Amino acid sequence: MKLGAYTACLHDRSLQETLKILGEFGLTSAEINAGGFIPAPHLPIQQIRASAAAREDYLGQFEGSRDAGKAARFADAHGLAHSFQRG
Repeated sequence: MKLGAYTACLHDRSLQETLKILGEFGLTSAEINAGGFIPAPHLPIQQIRASAAAREDYLGQFEGSRDAGKAARFADAHGLAHSFQRG
């Protein structure tokens, strides 16, 4: 069974610190808060929409994780490939 957490619960931490904390608790997945009821501190929406380099840098933060590439696959499955397409 894979367990994860919604990153909004650690909104006061950086993305890297959040991923580290989740890993220390043995969690293998993270649902990145994309805004709504609170801002999206772990998803720089304007930057990744405006720049391919920013998208690549953002997705690179997940490299080496058990779910590396999951964000890109999610984007493809939901018609967002133009926003998250990797080089």
